[in-house]
Amino acid sequence: MRVSPLLERVRGEERGAVLMIVALLLLALVGMLVLVFDLGRVVAIRRDMVNASDAAALAAAQQCALGNEAKSPGVASAAATSLISQNDGDARLQSIQGLGDCRTPIGVTPKLVTVNSTVTVDYFFAQIFGLSSGPVQTSATAQWGPVGFAKPIPITVNNATLVGCSIPQTIPPPGQHIDCDLSYPKDLLQEPRWGVLDLSHWNDPAAAPCHVDAATLKALIASFGWKDVLPLNYPTATYDCLDNGLSDSVWETVEGKTLTFPVIDVPNSTGAGCTGADAGCEIDTADVIGFIQLFVPIGGVEKFRDTVIIHAQWNGPTTGEGIPGTGADFGLRAVRLVR
Repeated sequence: MRVSPLLERVRGEERGAVLMIVALLLLALVGMLVLVFDLGRVVAIRRDMVNASDAAALAAAQQCALGNEAKSPGVASAAATSLISQNDGDARLQSIQGLGDCRTPIGVTPKLVTVNSTVTVDYFFAQIFGLSSGPVQTSATAQWGPVGFAKPIPITVNNATLVGCSIPQTIPPPGQHIDCDLSYPKDLLQEPRWGVLDLSHWNDPAAAPCHVDAATLKALIASFGWKDVLPLNYPTATYDCLDNGLSDSVWETVEGKTLTFPVIDVPNSTGAGCTGADAGCEIDTADVIGFIQLFVPIGGVEKFRDTVIIHAQWNGPTTGEGIPGTGADFGLRAVRLVR
């Protein structure tokens, strides 16, 4: 039977339509492969790079907080580079911002370090569309600065004493420390005489008079500080009331420990209608301006008549728990990831 020219033409057009549909389906299939394979790899690599950038930013900020970047410029970048390359041998540190504050910190406001990293990802199926590779770029920012929250023990350190020991202006070399004798003479603070804080009345300027028993004080020191983090309001005063006595057994509890001490400014501390700057003022409320971490060796507490001396050691800047704040900088600093 003979097929008419019209039917022959229709059949030919159907073949062309099928070929076009198959071509479109193949294109869609390749597109799906690009999305599933190449884009999936990019998403996975980006996730790893985000983690690497976060760790790199924290590492760089840690070097800044410890004062290492100020002593040896380049160590913050090296720390960031090391963590990025450990995550992916092909990844690299693209840039790092904020090192100016690390090398010459000004003021006590928290500082920022931003790390930008990149890695080139080779595509497989996307090459069909002329895309052979592409960059994956990530960024992370960490904050560092004086601790704004800490868990201190209830024994104060006089800021004037730290200044006399050149702390924290002079940073000891690695492995060395600065000795500082913390003197607690009976008449230093008049009444109360020892500078013991009642941390349960933190930031209450009207709590005095107060009293903390020896068992409570020893328990706090044995547990290395107050149970909750306590915030500073610097430069606005942070007040706490002072107790008027301390037994020998409490002093001995601090030996052999690295502890966080609250630093007080005696001239700005207050008493009954006076401040510590007034002659004969018997202060009962301390002005807490910051925190410092000190080590007290075994045998580091001595008593001479009415004076107790803690032979403390400052090992240089350290990082502790809490978040960076605006307190006076005594070398106890915090680091956290902000974005």
